[in-house]
Amino acid sequence: MEDKNKNIKIIIAGFILIIVVVIISFVKPLFEKKPQTQPADPAVAQAEKSIDSAKQISVSGLLKKITTNGNIIVLDIRSSDEFAAEHIIGSKNISISDLTNDLASLDKNKTYVIVDDGTSLDGISLAGTVMPNQGFKNVYYLTGGFPAWKNQFAPTISAGDPNSFVDQAKVTYINSDQLKNLIASNPSNLLILDVRTSNEFAAGHLSGAVNIYLDDLENDRAQIPIDKQIIVYDNDGLWAFQAAVRLYDLGFYNVKALSDGFNAWQQKGYPIVK
Repeated sequence: MEDKNKNIKIIIAGFILIIVVVIISFVKPLFEKKPQTQPADPAVAQAEKSIDSAKQISVSGLLKKITTNGNIIVLDIRSSDEFAAEHIIGSKNISISDLTNDLASLDKNKTYVIVDDGTSLDGISLAGTVMPNQGFKNVYYLTGGFPAWKNQFAPTISAGDPNSFVDQAKVTYINSDQLKNLIASNPSNLLILDVRTSNEFAAGHLSGAVNIYLDDLENDRAQIPIDKQIIVYDNDGLWAFQAAVRLYDLGFYNVKALSDGFNAWQQKGYPIVK
């Protein structure tokens, strides 16, 4: 009898313990301090909004637009050094701060494509919020930035690196003796292109030469005939090499660079004009 009473007491104690545990489980959350929701970071919120709203364009899509849309403007917001080394043909280099300040001067009816280095949110922010908020309706961001364009072997123009095997492979050379003979044998089919400064050109140049400064070749390419053999020269050969690389990238393949330059031509007593 005594054992039976003992078992009953144990069962009752167990039930009481279960009830206490259940009560604590329901009541405890009511007394716990709920964590306060932290306000969202405005910069993060803005970035998320830009990503969601930006119209992105692929490399193939941009190539098609460049071919078919004469009103398209490609704005490269990378550093000036990165742009100078290599960029999309016909693109314009402008810093993000200058672009933001100059938005009022841009034609809002044109189509713009923003190109960056693919690692920041600056480009996508311009395309997604900044420019649309100023009334620009046709603004795109190049997905992946310039690295994506380069990785898909889309056309670029290179500054011309003498240490680059790729750039060296684009150039054919001619020396001053060979050029003198070529001028004597077939002058009508030649375009002699002096890529030095206008002051250097005025001080003395090859007869019949046309002066287009090295850094103006891309913008002035319409002045260069595609059906002539082009000889480019500078003082010592470096700029001529770089000019030949750029012309190759622009689609001029019948180009030769004067390897020993104007200095060697002059030292040999070959004719020059002023």
